[in-house]
Amino acid sequence: MKSSLKIKNAWIADGSGAPLFKGEILISGGVISGFGKDAGGAAADRTIDLNGKVLAPGFIDAHGHSDVALFANPGAFAKVSQGVTTEIAGNCGLCAFLLGDRNRAHLEELYADYRVDLNWSDYPSFQRRLAARSVAHTLPALCGHNT
Repeated sequence: MKSSLKIKNAWIADGSGAPLFKGEILISGGVISGFGKDAGGAAADRTIDLNGKVLAPGFIDAHGHSDVALFANPGAFAKVSQGVTTEIAGNCGLCAFLLGDRNRAHLEELYADYRVDLNWSDYPSFQRRLAARSVAHTLPALCGHNT
C-alpha cells in the first residue's frame, strides 16, 4: 500500500522563476502526484501544515568539495540543512576518482582525517561506493585536471 503525504499552507517556489504562490503538494508513494492551490482535495495518510513557510525544490551547490567527506559523514547535515540536494564535486583541479598508483598515496594523505579507505579507481566505482553509503544528496563530479 502506497503511503501519502499532503503538505499544505506553503508558499511554493516551483523552480520555474514564477512568483511564489500559496498552495499544497500531495505526495503518493514517494512521488509528487499533485500540487497547486489545491492538490486535488484528496485525503492523505499524513498532513504537514507549513504555516506559510516556503517549500522549494532542492538547491544545487555548483562548487563543493565533499568528494570524500560524504563517506565520513553521509548525512551531510551542513548541506541538507541549507536545502542542498545536489553538489557538484571535483572542483579546483582535484577529484577523488581516477585513482592510480601515482596519486592514490597523495589523496590518502590529503584525506587522512576522514579515515576513509579510498578503495575505488574510477568514477563508476566511486559512485557505487557513494550509493552503498546511502548519502543524503547526489554528488555528480567533475574530473579534476590535476588528478
